[in-house]
Amino acid sequence: MTISLNPELQRFVEEQVRAGKFDSPDAAVAEAVRFMKIREEKLAWLRAEIQKGIDDIEQGRVSDWNVEELQELIRRRTSGNTAV
Repeated sequence: MTISLNPELQRFVEEQVRAGKFDSPDAAVAEAVRFMKIREEKLAWLRAEIQKGIDDIEQGRVSDWNVEELQELIRRRTSGNTAV
C-alpha cells in the first residue's frame, strides 16, 4: 500500500519521527490508523446505545425522573457508597 499525504501532514509526520516519537513514518501512520479504528469502534458502540434508547422510547419503556433525584443518585454512586 502506498499512502500520499499533503505537504503539511507529511511535514508533521517527519517532525514526529525526527523528535523520536516514532521509528519511521510508517510507524507514525500506523499509530494514526489505530487511533482512527478505536474512534470508529467507540462511535459504533455509542450509536448502538443511542438506538437502544430510541427503541426503549418507542416501546414505551421510559420512566419519569427529576433532576434532584438524578443528582443524588450520581452523588451516591460517585462518593464510594454503592448502595443505591
